[in-house]
Amino acid sequence: MKKILCICLCSCMLFLCGCKKIIKEDSPETSRLFTSALEIDCGDGVFVSGNITRLGAETWRAEMSSPDEIEGIVLLYSPDGITAEYHGMTFTTAKENTPEKNILGSVFKCIDHSSALVSMPYEETENGRIFFGECDKGKYTITTDNDDNITAVCLEDMGLSATLEDFCVIE
Repeated sequence: MKKILCICLCSCMLFLCGCKKIIKEDSPETSRLFTSALEIDCGDGVFVSGNITRLGAETWRAEMSSPDEIEGIVLLYSPDGITAEYHGMTFTTAKENTPEKNILGSVFKCIDHSSALVSMPYEETENGRIFFGECDKGKYTITTDNDDNITAVCLEDMGLSATLEDFCVIE
């Protein structure tokens, strides 16, 4: 009877431990320079899309394609500020003068934050990994494919979800 009880207990322990998600630590490949198509779901049926280029730490270029009201606007993010260009007109402002819910800036902040970390907790998935982080924008996840290319950035606290496609590393 004791043997049966012991076997049942061990089986239950193995079963329960086998179902738990394993969290590991590693450094995501987010410090690379790259270009990508980007679509951000802002919630409430609002989507913003364009092409982005990571030119360095805290240095980005975004060319907006939709919605129609912002098509053609080029945004340049640098450590010093943000410059908007549209049909030859240019406007520059300091980052602290932008709204708290700066959609693109928030996505860029999460990627830049993760690139500065030595390691981040992550879960393995069938198609890659999901990294978990937190910065001044709140909790976020960065999803990568099996080649460590970023495929998504999700900012839970802001309700933003960004999808990256056609990811191309700049050599």
